[in-house]
Amino acid sequence: MVNTSGCNDCHTDPSYMPTGDPFKSFPELVNYQQYFTSGRTFGPALTAPNLPPDANGRPA
Repeated sequence: MVNTSGCNDCHTDPSYMPTGDPFKSFPELVNYQQYFTSGRTFGPALTAPNLPPDANGRPA
């Protein structure tokens, strides 16, 4: 659900592995190493927060 809803796009930076960016004609491979650990910056004052998983593996 996270990957299809777009949460990954803001809360994982970069969103895709170097050879997994579907916008560069690669098969989609989410950046599992940085998954929800770093937010994308939107302008000078807004950064999407980290969403580390809780004990059940869901975003805290």
